[in-house]
Amino acid sequence: MFLSVATEFADFAATVGEAGKGQLRFAAAQALTQVARQVNTAVAAELLPRAFDRPAPFTLRAFRVLPATKMSLAAQILLKTPQMNAGYGALLSLEEHGGDRRAPAITTPLKRGGLPLNAYGNLRKGATKAAAIRKGAFWAKPGDIKGRPYGGLYLRVKGGKLRLLVSFRDQVAYRPRLGFHPFVVARAKALFPVAMAGAFARAMAGRRR
Repeated sequence: MFLSVATEFADFAATVGEAGKGQLRFAAAQALTQVARQVNTAVAAELLPRAFDRPAPFTLRAFRVLPATKMSLAAQILLKTPQMNAGYGALLSLEEHGGDRRAPAITTPLKRGGLPLNAYGNLRKGATKAAAIRKGAFWAKPGDIKGRPYGGLYLRVKGGKLRLLVSFRDQVAYRPRLGFHPFVVARAKALFPVAMAGAFARAMAGRRR
């Protein structure tokens, strides 16, 4: 995403005298980088925990900041490479805008009987593999079992009843719930004027020395 604080920068620049014009770009680069880092911290501390149930550390540490320079005057908040390789770009886009995820999705029922989850609400590592070798466990495709629309791993329990342990769905619908863009825009625009004033004051103090 691209975020402009051109209006806020123009408002500040209008208050600067001729002697300070040469420090504006340097100060702006410093301020933009500071704001991006503050916003990135707020995304991890406020936005993600509010949008998701118990997000894992891998999710909370998903973003990094690319600092601004005097030439570019653009600081960026980007996905880190491991998270990008893990498909977070497409997943977070669905959480932001909504839509259908057509890649196979693995879920476990929230009701009693599903596989145990870790502290972050995700399947524990190796849980599916361990469950598949239990007595009475078997895999089924969608439509194999009457009245059971999803394929997955089932367990035949006492009385011949079936318990769904893990379901596989070819498509999962997402509703917009992240709100990344409005959060970042509002926070950055609120932080920039103070950051710019501080960066400019430091730049001028360093120039005088």
